[in-house]
Amino acid sequence: MGNVLYELNFNWLESLALINSLVVGVGFFFVFKWYPFQNPGIDKKDAKGYIGYVVSKWIGWIVGTFAICLFILLTVSHVIDYQEKREILDNNQTVVIEGIVEEYHPMPLSGHDSEHFKINGIYFEYTNFEVVNGYNTPACYGGVIKENGQHLKIKYIEDDVGNNIILYIEEVE
Repeated sequence: MGNVLYELNFNWLESLALINSLVVGVGFFFVFKWYPFQNPGIDKKDAKGYIGYVVSKWIGWIVGTFAICLFILLTVSHVIDYQEKREILDNNQTVVIEGIVEEYHPMPLSGHDSEHFKINGIYFEYTNFEVVNGYNTPACYGGVIKENGQHLKIKYIEDDVGNNIILYIEEVE
């Protein structure tokens, strides 16, 4: 048995991108609270601009509710996806490939590209700019796949659109 370099785990830091929708939602909820401080008296029915205030209040509630619902949906979906992939890995229902890394293309530190390579003709591609349950750490950010010639054992699954999602990486001695 070789050195395990990566095994699927739930990383809350990768899930932080989902919080954007929560922040937007909460922000929109408080637009109508902030607006009267910037425009004193605007919340009175006879004030000039009252209709704009009411409209912004409704937009705040609608967009805020949508964004918070989106956050909940994305978070639940992400957790369920992790649990499904973890079960697949634990039950050895993955495709297993062992071989030498070839055609390795590192992702540049600036991003704007993906990292990809082949093992025995099987293509793997990933970037850390996507929230995904599976290996997605390029070498420039501390990833374990660093060059051509590495002898690896990889357990992976194919997603609905044909991408190979890495769930386990082991360095073969």
